Amino acid sequence: MMNSPLFIDNKVEQAFLQNGFVNLKNFLSAAEVEELNLLFESCYNYKGEAQGMWNSLYNLPKDTSSNISEALLGLLSEKIQQTFIEYKCPVASFMVKNPNRNGITDLHRDYSTQDEQHFQYRNIWIPLVNTTVKNGALYALKHSHTFFNYPLPMFCKWPYIEHQQFLFNSCDVIDAKAGDLVVYADRTLHGSFINQTNLPRPVVHFGLLHPDSELCYYHFDEKTNEVLVYEVPYQFFFENNFVKQDGRYPVKQKFKYDPPSHSLAEILQGLQIS
Repeated sequence: MMNSPLFIDNKVEQAFLQNGFVNLKNFLSAAEVEELNLLFESCYNYKGEAQGMWNSLYNLPKDTSSNISEALLGLLSEKIQQTFIEYKCPVASFMVKNPNRNGITDLHRDYSTQDEQHFQYRNIWIPLVNTTVKNGALYALKHSHTFFNYPLPMFCKWPYIEHQQFLFNSCDVIDAKAGDLVVYADRTLHGSFINQTNLPRPVVHFGLLHPDSELCYYHFDEKTNEVLVYEVPYQFFFENNFVKQDGRYPVKQKFKYDPPSHSLAEILQGLQIS
């Protein structure tokens, strides 16, 4: 059985296990959303830059991003405790889709960051504005978290891009308003639309991990087609230093990168798409 954070509400947990994502309405009050927006505005001011996506974890200095993370987790800790059990949450960030055509987020699964044979983490996505197809709404593909069950090293291309458009047509667009709680599994295929408005689309984003899990960095060596899995501290992902870490962190695992090759027919059958 996979070790994972759990929803306290069993009906929500079962819906999540079935679909790979859920949207809990009105998770935060209007006052709580406003408090988060004030914190966001204190660290980011869009001035027409061409950058499509901005993330406080990667785009701010390490000390600043760490302080933002602590502030976010402090503001949200009580609500998270009321919703989940068996979890820990080391890092949180603001993730922004800017109002330009460079913020393309095609259908994908997230990079591996833990031992996926034994642990599953859950992504938290809380919009601070109402999301629509026009400003970058999130979409996700049901059942994909159980079918695409291979590790994906950092910066490796998702191996099924040729089927991307067909699979996109079967995705659910998530109607998330400001303060809703969207949760999706680490392997769930998801993406978001381009922001065609005049304003940034900010969300709070972080992952819930099982208390026994450890973070890993999956480094892909193109020369050898080999993946080195390093055991890393939480602070590693603040550093934006995604190179080979030999001598710095212990190697937990080493394997040749050989994701399964599925035909479109096999994918459709596995995802229960007619």
